[in-house]
Amino acid sequence: MTAARPHGDPGRPWFCFAIPALVAATSCAALYWIGRSGWPGETGVSAIEFCERLRDAGLKQPANSWSNAGFVLVGLWTGWIAMRDREAQIAAGGPPLNRMRASNVSPTLYASLAVLLGPGSAAMHGSTTRWGATADVASMFIWASFIVAYALARLWDRSERTFLIGYTALACLLAAPLVAQRFPFDINVAFGALVASFVVLEFVLHRRRTTVSSDTRWLVRAAVLFLAAFGIWLPSHTGGPWCDPDSLIQGHAAWHLLDAAAVACIFQFYRSERPRVTA
Repeated sequence: MTAARPHGDPGRPWFCFAIPALVAATSCAALYWIGRSGWPGETGVSAIEFCERLRDAGLKQPANSWSNAGFVLVGLWTGWIAMRDREAQIAAGGPPLNRMRASNVSPTLYASLAVLLGPGSAAMHGSTTRWGATADVASMFIWASFIVAYALARLWDRSERTFLIGYTALACLLAAPLVAQRFPFDINVAFGALVASFVVLEFVLHRRRTTVSSDTRWLVRAAVLFLAAFGIWLPSHTGGPWCDPDSLIQGHAAWHLLDAAAVACIFQFYRSERPRVTA
């Protein structure tokens, strides 16, 4: 027996944009003041493998730091589009077209997590400290936990409450040992496993759900962007053929921007879901 699908609620559509905007303002302001006061902890112990030479300034790696603005902008854009979608859904009435229009919760959470990818990564590249590296990976894990939990909720047709419980459990399971510096697996392998799980789950969803259609071209675009980012990321490491430590054009900065665009494509895929029209 499966739980009922989420129903539309009147809600407050402006939450979809206001909450991510608040997250952006708070996290970016906190990062600014921490950096201005002098990064706590030992600097020069993280991000050194990402080519850009450390500056004797507020931001140790300026190009790799500022490029994370792409995530913040994508998160704000996502929140804005979600707000407009919710307004349209409420005005139209009737059953929601998809889970992203059924309530404020899922789109607001996704937009907020997209925003946090920016300050999380900037904490590492700006400070080059161990805690900055932890913030970077934690932001990646809590975002990836969403796409896995959201896929499972749609596959098993679970309620939004169940989705949130599952998401929170997965995010905490990954983030808690990371913050405690006791993560039992290789971080890159763990993140890759999350992304692979997302891909497999979405493939299964596409094959099994005969009553729902979605524009899978957005997933293809996200995959192309991610593969392009990865193709730039590898040779742009310190000592790599594309590494120029003193340049403000950094391959790792391009990785950030392309990944931010992939995050936007995944949201577009989510909002493209529609009940399948049958003859």
